[in-house]
Amino acid sequence: MTNDDARESVNERSSDYVVPNPAQNPPCKIEGQAKSKQGRPRDKAVHQNILECTRELAKTKLAYKDISFEAVAKEAKVAKSTLYRWWENKAELIREACFLDTLRCPDTGGLLSDLEDLVRQEIVAQTTSTSRPVFAALVAELIALNEAAECEVPCPYQANREAMLAQIFEQASARGEWAGEIDAEAAYENLFSVIFYHCIGRNQVFEPADVTRHAGRIRDEARMVK
Repeated sequence: MTNDDARESVNERSSDYVVPNPAQNPPCKIEGQAKSKQGRPRDKAVHQNILECTRELAKTKLAYKDISFEAVAKEAKVAKSTLYRWWENKAELIREACFLDTLRCPDTGGLLSDLEDLVRQEIVAQTTSTSRPVFAALVAELIALNEAAECEVPCPYQANREAMLAQIFEQASARGEWAGEIDAEAAYENLFSVIFYHCIGRNQVFEPADVTRHAGRIRDEARMVK
């Protein structure tokens, strides 16, 4: 099986995640997740429409550089000044639209299956034909922006993923599957870095058995006392 065939297979098993529908799968919202500028409150309907138009452009444009504030404003039928008022730059808008607004926290009824679901979401975020170029270019732009500001370079969605992992283990604790404290940061680092290294760095494919093994490693890394 070729890499493209295998990725397509993963996408078929994870079709819920390839084209997320926030109306059906409410996103995991973290307080303060987006650095909005001060000013009058955002119109929620306009805000959501802008995010949806940004996602659509991310799927149809040939390159990350072609997703501009001007293109988004035209597609969403809003003034470009609205985008500049609500987002610091294009990277922040794309980060929210493509990688924050579409996240959903699994609740399958089991700890390992929740973690497998999250692993599949992460694979799709990093490797599908529509998300991979946007993800790679967004990380590069965030690096440039944060180096210029002389501050730490964040993952586009680290706080959200850590919150989701904490919620997954809290659900497991309530079911009696888990006891003890949770090291959400260590679990997140295992979730993100392993997939990034294999799928982005080495262009490898996660098979179903790899998903299960990786979910088990994340579970083990979440233990505060190992």
